[in-house]
Amino acid sequence: MAADVKGQNNCRLVIHDRPSGLNFLVDTGADISVVPPSSAERCKPKSLLNLLAANGTKINTYGTRNLSLNIGLRRIFPWSFIIADVSRPILDADFLTHYGIIIDLKSKCLKDQQTTLTSTFKISTDNTPSITALKLSLNFNDLIREYNDIFDDVERSPIKVQSHNVTHVIQAKGPPVGARARRLAPDKLIAAKQEFQNLIHKGICSPSTSCWASPLVMVKKSDGSWRPCGDYRALNAQTIPDKYPIRHIYDFTSYLHGKTVFTTLDLKRAYHQVPMHEEDKQKTANNPFWFISI
Repeated sequence: MAADVKGQNNCRLVIHDRPSGLNFLVDTGADISVVPPSSAERCKPKSLLNLLAANGTKINTYGTRNLSLNIGLRRIFPWSFIIADVSRPILDADFLTHYGIIIDLKSKCLKDQQTTLTSTFKISTDNTPSITALKLSLNFNDLIREYNDIFDDVERSPIKVQSHNVTHVIQAKGPPVGARARRLAPDKLIAAKQEFQNLIHKGICSPSTSCWASPLVMVKKSDGSWRPCGDYRALNAQTIPDKYPIRHIYDFTSYLHGKTVFTTLDLKRAYHQVPMHEEDKQKTANNPFWFISI
C-alpha cells in the first residue's frame, strides 16, 4: 500500500468532531481515514503498514485508534482510524460510503441519507495534504496475508500453534540449578503477574513444579511498559553451547547482487513461535511464579 501525498492550495472541506475536538479534512479522493499520533502513540513501535509519499518518502504508522465521531448529524459514527504521521485528521471515501453520507458542495453541508439530516462544514484553503491509497499487486503482500497470524495483533487471542517440527533444545550438564525469588517493587510485581497470566492465556507458558528455578527480572521497554526476563546465568553455565558453521559474510552478500527489493519483518513474539523441546521445558522455570515455556 502506498500513499500519494500532494500539497495543494485548493479549497478543502473540514468537519468538526465534538467529542475529540478534531477538525477532519473530508477527502473523497482518499481511501484511508487517518489521524495524527499523540505523543504517547508516537512512542509506540511502528506498525507493519507503511504509507509512501509520491516522492518515495515513508509515512510511519502506529496502529489504529477507535473513535466515535459526532459531526452534527444526531448520531454517532464509530470508526477505526489508521494512526499516521500526517498533519491533520482525514475522513476518506470509505467512511462516507459506509455511512451513506453525501457531500453537498453547493449548500456546503454533509447529508445523512439515513436520517436526511445535514451538517454544515467549513471551507479550508490552507496547504493540506491529500492521501490516496494505491492497491499494489505484489507477491510478498499475498505471502503476508497467507501468514497474517504471525504478524497480526495476537494480543487479543491465543497464539496459533505453528505447523513445524523445530524445537529449542537445552542440553545441560550437572544437577538442576535453583535460585531464591527476588523481591519486586509493587509496580513490577503487578506487571509481571499480568504478563504471565497473558502468556498462559495465549498458551505460551504454563504453571510448573520444576526443580529448576531461575530468578525473574523486570526490564523496562522503550514504551515504558515492563518485559519479564529470566536471569539464566546459572543455567547457562551448565548448558552445552550449540556449535554450527555460519556462512562467510562475503558469500552471503554475493547472493544480493541484482536484487532490488529488501525488507525486514517484525514478528509478533518471535521467540515464542519456536516451542521448547518437551524434555527441556522444566529448565525454563522462573521464580517467583514457577512458569515454564511451552
